[in-house]
Amino acid sequence: MSFDPAFLGDIRRRTRLSELVAARVPLVRRGGELVGRCPFHDEKTPSFTVVDAKGFYHCFGCGAHGGAISWAMQTTAARDFVSAVEYLAGRCGLTGGVKTAAPAALTRAEPRPGDGAQLARQRARAKALFLAARPLVAGDPVWRYLASRGIDLARLPRRPRALRFAPDCWDAFSGRAWPALLGAVVDGTGALVATHRTFLEERADGAVGKAPVTSPKMALGSYVGGTIRLARGASGRPWRAAPAGEEILAAEGIEDALTAALWLPERRAVAVVALGNLARVVLPAGAGILWLQQNDPPGSGAARQLARAVAELRARGTPVRLLRAPCFAKDANEFQQRLAAAA
Repeated sequence: MSFDPAFLGDIRRRTRLSELVAARVPLVRRGGELVGRCPFHDEKTPSFTVVDAKGFYHCFGCGAHGGAISWAMQTTAARDFVSAVEYLAGRCGLTGGVKTAAPAALTRAEPRPGDGAQLARQRARAKALFLAARPLVAGDPVWRYLASRGIDLARLPRRPRALRFAPDCWDAFSGRAWPALLGAVVDGTGALVATHRTFLEERADGAVGKAPVTSPKMALGSYVGGTIRLARGASGRPWRAAPAGEEILAAEGIEDALTAALWLPERRAVAVVALGNLARVVLPAGAGILWLQQNDPPGSGAARQLARAVAELRARGTPVRLLRAPCFAKDANEFQQRLAAAA
């Protein structure tokens, strides 16, 4: 089914995008735009903009782009085009939109010209970047960076194929290239849809840490719904053949997920890139989630976001359990670093 174009136009005219976005993302004015931290990837310096005059949002960090309908599809329970339109229509007081028969493919995303081509280009760039990088080897900068975080990759049953090392990865904010840890973000079919970058710096003493840049962690492409698959667990089976009812160990970042894989090697472990992506991840049929929770203060934005994601997953029938690091550590990886330092 599809909607009368005039009805869709009326929804867009009556929907102030910044008000819709501000319900989830704090925004501040910068010239003719409103700016905030992107909800689709981890960043410290805001690169997410909303332009009411043109009716779109855009993230210069991860490439997320869309309008009111795509925002509703990605951030509310309205997961498909029809539900998103109905949600927005009710929000702005419109009812009785005329639907006409149309091919099902037309209802999968907001019909904004060029968005599909732009997404395809981003994915192609993300895939090319990852494939051009090097598989991890002991002693390379990524290996040493993870070792500094208390993560010994040699202890894992198999080296994560979803991680690679890029000697020269361009960072637009600093205007130069850095060594980088790359993570392949794949969707439910196994297609690479984004590449997550952690920019690194090799220091004079041989240590490797995060690069001193505005946003040391950024994603190229849209990672919504995808995961970085880091460990297969005891079954050793690929994602598409995961055992029925398997509980997948999931964490927000690569470092936490690898830490979890060291603690519980029998578990399949993935990183979801950002907390806002947790409820969007496409899981194998019947799978549940064991979420490695960070110690965010009760009532904080992150704590509320996690509560919403867990409620949404459980409402869809996905079992969710929470595993928290000891209260004296910010997260699982900080605790792992303390263990490594004490050994």
